[in-house]
Amino acid sequence: MRDQIPGYTFGTAEVTDSPVTMGEFDALKVTTGFSEKDEAFLRMAGEVLRNQTSRIVEHWRSGIIAGIPHLARHSRSPDGSPLTDYMAKSNLRF
Repeated sequence: MRDQIPGYTFGTAEVTDSPVTMGEFDALKVTTGFSEKDEAFLRMAGEVLRNQTSRIVEHWRSGIIAGIPHLARHSRSPDGSPLTDYMAKSNLRF
């Protein structure tokens, strides 16, 4: 599927490795209180929401982002018209 998503390069050589070491990442998880239990719940949420991605993205974009002017402007041209091609292509990345 990722080969069919414009601009999606996750897992390819185009994406560089993070400068954050695993030790630093583990320290950040301790700092935020993120635990194995949180990871398990995130995985569970992924399973529950897997077939609802389109609805979630649509709600996020039209119900939340569209109402926040400094975010909404990124999906519109300078004259304020929607960038439908951009939105269709970027929705696939979700």
